[in-house]
Amino acid sequence: LRHGARSRMTDTVKIKKLYDEYFSKTYDQHMRATNHYATMARVIAQLRQHFGGRILDPCCGTGEPLLMIRELFKDDPRMLIANDFSAGMLEKARKKLEGSGVMPTTSDVMRMHFPDKSIPTIFCSYNFNWFVDKKAVAQELHRILIPKGMLLAVEEFELQVSDSTFMPPH
Repeated sequence: LRHGARSRMTDTVKIKKLYDEYFSKTYDQHMRATNHYATMARVIAQLRQHFGGRILDPCCGTGEPLLMIRELFKDDPRMLIANDFSAGMLEKARKKLEGSGVMPTTSDVMRMHFPDKSIPTIFCSYNFNWFVDKKAVAQELHRILIPKGMLLAVEEFELQVSDSTFMPPH
């Protein structure tokens, strides 16, 4: 490994450990107290027409957004996929989504375990701004989106991906 790759790997391991051991225990409390979940519910309802086919949340956290999406489409069941790289966060999501038909998976958003052009809708909430290499993440999400697929990102900070020639079609 080059020095930069080794450094990123170490940072990833540290971040994963923080989510596994700390954030997974306090995340929902924070998101409710700061009205992030209330805002997200309103935004998801407004975006209803843009959700098509299978829906992937690549960084699902504790699964709350997928519960909101599931509720939105309760009369029109569709396959929802909950993915997170943190075992602690995904365990919270598994418990919360148990019996809902949501499929849990675990992979790093930089290397998703989905075939090329296989996902119609990707829903990211409050996470894109945290990615160190936004361009690489955007390229990976672009890889798995079907042609004319939809990437929906709910963010509280402006999304900036420099030199992006691969995202405009979506």
